[in-house]
Amino acid sequence: MWEERWERPRDEEDLQQALQHLETAATFTEAVESGLLLASAACLRFKIDPGVLKCILEIPVDQLRSTPVSFSSVSHKKFRFIDARSLATETSLRVLEFDALPRHRYVALSYIWRGSYIEGAEAPRLGTMTIDGATGADPVSIDVLVTVCKCIISASLECDLLWIDGVCIIQNDDEDKSWQIQNMFDIYEYCKQCLILPGGLSRLVPLTEPTSWIHRAWTLQEAVAPEDCMCLFAWDRGDAILQSHFGISVLEVEPGKSARSDLRSLLMISLRGSVDILTPPSFSRKNAPQVEVKIIADKSEHSQAMALLGAIDHRGREGMDNAVWRSSLTRVASRAADAVFSIMGLLDVNLNPLDYDPEDRKTPTIALMKAILKAGKSAEWLGIAPSMEINAEIPTLPVFSKVGPRGSALIPTARGDKPISDIMVDPWWHLKGAPRGEMRDDGSLTIHVKTLPIRQVRQSHTDFEIQPEVYPSWNRGPLGTEVWYTSPTECDPPFILQLGRMERYLNGVAPMVQTTRPYLVMLVDKAGLGTVRNLGYADVSQDIIDLDGWAEQNIVITAAMTQER
Repeated sequence: MWEERWERPRDEEDLQQALQHLETAATFTEAVESGLLLASAACLRFKIDPGVLKCILEIPVDQLRSTPVSFSSVSHKKFRFIDARSLATETSLRVLEFDALPRHRYVALSYIWRGSYIEGAEAPRLGTMTIDGATGADPVSIDVLVTVCKCIISASLECDLLWIDGVCIIQNDDEDKSWQIQNMFDIYEYCKQCLILPGGLSRLVPLTEPTSWIHRAWTLQEAVAPEDCMCLFAWDRGDAILQSHFGISVLEVEPGKSARSDLRSLLMISLRGSVDILTPPSFSRKNAPQVEVKIIADKSEHSQAMALLGAIDHRGREGMDNAVWRSSLTRVASRAADAVFSIMGLLDVNLNPLDYDPEDRKTPTIALMKAILKAGKSAEWLGIAPSMEINAEIPTLPVFSKVGPRGSALIPTARGDKPISDIMVDPWWHLKGAPRGEMRDDGSLTIHVKTLPIRQVRQSHTDFEIQPEVYPSWNRGPLGTEVWYTSPTECDPPFILQLGRMERYLNGVAPMVQTTRPYLVMLVDKAGLGTVRNLGYADVSQDIIDLDGWAEQNIVITAAMTQER
């Protein structure tokens, strides 16, 4: 309350009252909570005296282009932030240190390390800077950072601190990097806002320019963990409205240079094609210019956009884990293991990156699954992309994506690498009632589920047909292309396994589709002694679920390469 009063008339007496209450409360709380309160108190003192916080690095802006950002003799296990007011006024790059996370008192940045940099383009007015250890990154435009800082200290945000992984993590120190990665979910969850620069830090890109932001693994956490995400882009039309069958606000940051808009709204409007730009004073659609919003996702990336929307809409609710698994499948990372570390916090797991080979995705993925199941949660990764090929090493997942040209996500298929949107047919649902189980180190999954034998027959009622129309792994599987049917009188594999019900997402961007086959089953056949192999998936009707002959049993789904012979 005292802080809110101070923010209006800037009465230092009110701020001192807020400080007194915070520091008094800190003496009566547990150590962790006390640290958080003291971190908040430090932020309030910083408003009065910018020199009160420990500064571990300061480089004048006019020296940044010739002085790489580098740390020496700094402490590990500390949170670091950029002094936004100092950089916004083009004074200096100051990096400040905290023992605890000052929750909701900073803005965190989301961007791609390599993206919109144009070789040979005119240099920014203030030049570019480099960061020691940030290998493969585009040059960082100092002008862009100044714009970012002006945005976050504006009246709408009133933040003094900026978190950027490139600067706030010691890039050439594996120990520091590992600790920061383990805390990165908290960093994004507790930021006041996440500011997204889809084209990277070399320049601001316009709404009409495609980027690879939605293809990158880390940006999933950065979009889902925060309560508030805004996108910053190049813009010269002032405040405006982008109008489709709904409208979204565009808020000017620097006149004639930049603006910001809500991430979720931009995602939704990018699925609508062209939109009208409505400007004051009339905001009329008559003769309004049109643009196609591509900065987050273009027409070829609708699967990624819809998968991400599913995760954002289910933040903190049932269906979020399933949506996170699906969206992560559409993304890639320069280091394979980062595909796991970038989602572990969203799934309430904390692995130590130092325990894993950076180029190994399988081992940390299995460790993540084991931790989820050990916590008593469901195997919500089952069936996340039924139309995709089965992973040869972890048979309850689809095949992993790979890095394509310009950082895009590609899926290996029998006919070559394909864009993810060509393969992921329907990302607009989550699996309700997924089974729990146990995972072994080799990727085999044991689940307790209802099973029903299936057999090939020449004539049967089509209501009981098991032949998915869009799931190619079934047609290319060992059971061939014949139509198969339930066979309740049998007791041996092949089986179908009940995985759960496919619940459709509710969102105004896509129509609500009713289906007569809302249940997802996995098709399995005998692999070895006491094990089965995953052949693919099918969606089935209530009629099949209601059949007699379903039996509950433990099923061990094993990878093809680990089958007993």
